[in-house]
Amino acid sequence: MRHNYAIICALIFILSSTPGWSVERRILDNGLTLIYKQNRVSRITSCIAFIRGGSCTEKEDKSGITNLLLKTLLKGTTSLNAEEISRKIESLGGEIQSEVSPDFAQVSLVIPTRHFKNGFKIFADVMKNPAFLQDEIEKERKVVISEIRARYDEIFPYTYDCFLAALYDTFPYSRNVLGRENTVLSITRDDLVEYHRRLFAPNNIILVILTGMPLKEIIREVDTEFGSLLPFDRIQEKIEGPFPPEKPVVFRAEKEFIQGYLMFGYLAPEVSSEDYPVLKLINSILGEGGSSRLFVQIREKKGLAYEVGSFYPSRMHPSHFTIYMGLDSKKIEEAKVALQNLLETEPAEEEIVNAKSFLIGKFILDHESSQRQAWYLGWYEALGIGYRYDEEYPFKIGKINIEDVKRAISTYFRKDNWVCVEVRPPVNK
Repeated sequence: MRHNYAIICALIFILSSTPGWSVERRILDNGLTLIYKQNRVSRITSCIAFIRGGSCTEKEDKSGITNLLLKTLLKGTTSLNAEEISRKIESLGGEIQSEVSPDFAQVSLVIPTRHFKNGFKIFADVMKNPAFLQDEIEKERKVVISEIRARYDEIFPYTYDCFLAALYDTFPYSRNVLGRENTVLSITRDDLVEYHRRLFAPNNIILVILTGMPLKEIIREVDTEFGSLLPFDRIQEKIEGPFPPEKPVVFRAEKEFIQGYLMFGYLAPEVSSEDYPVLKLINSILGEGGSSRLFVQIREKKGLAYEVGSFYPSRMHPSHFTIYMGLDSKKIEEAKVALQNLLETEPAEEEIVNAKSFLIGKFILDHESSQRQAWYLGWYEALGIGYRYDEEYPFKIGKINIEDVKRAISTYFRKDNWVCVEVRPPVNK
């Protein structure tokens, strides 16, 4: 009862601190989506543009183009060079950043509200008018190539890339957002210009603004900076798959690492699935934190691994539930047996209650800053399930029962649909 009471109190707190009426969603005439939330207390304005379509929607021979575009975006516009952008934004006390993921790209601005108008002009200029200077493109291309090569020399990224390739086969999630060395080298300035025209069309942009300014002022500023942009009809090609393995897949590799690495997992539901919060809870029980099954049983009690955990990314298309272990390669077989025993052990009611408390507490902590509140609103909208899911998520977690967990485990964690990657040092090491 004590744990249930804590969960109820947390849900009441969420309901009172993030009321639905405080969020407005507007569609501009050119198709741009504006999500506005007012915070009269904060003196900071958080502005995040989510652009639908990340590395998952790239053509195979242009893999990595979204990442390269986002890197060059901040390296100069038709009116400001990179140094001027940095100096002007910093003089206002603000910061502009860009990032890419498999399902979307994003450009963010955090700035004191009193300087929002000036900062927003620069933010809009960066998004609308990148110069794509050849020298800057080449500089960033070299950085990306170095990052791609570095993944081969780090044990977790290397193993993870092997795991994604084995699990997803030809589905775009098998590719890293950085792209491949040969495709990044082949991307031209003309490719970036054309891709930017299509990707940054207003009907492809979700703009989230959390501020103390009134909605009317925000709409006026957004319309001034983005209202003249013309929409672009993007024909989204249907992506086939991914398809779960028909039998277990084991991929073994020898690499010049001191230790071994084991990665084991399954295809898992996309974020729009009713089972999404259930898998989040299972992930918490199995491998998230120092009290998880993997940490306690595999690392602490059995001493089979020095690094262990699990993760379940939120994806627009079918995701993956992944367990990882850094360990002495001689212990891989023993660790696999111990892992199977853990997966076959039914969850206890107390584990479920504790996981609920952990996830809801984590949700509250991660919504402390206005920037994260803004990010979550746009993130769920960009993933296609709507910004209101940010309010619904903790309540969905609170409703999960032991039967939901058992059903999800039997549905997704079968004995014939898993992928395992084993990385070991060369035999002569």
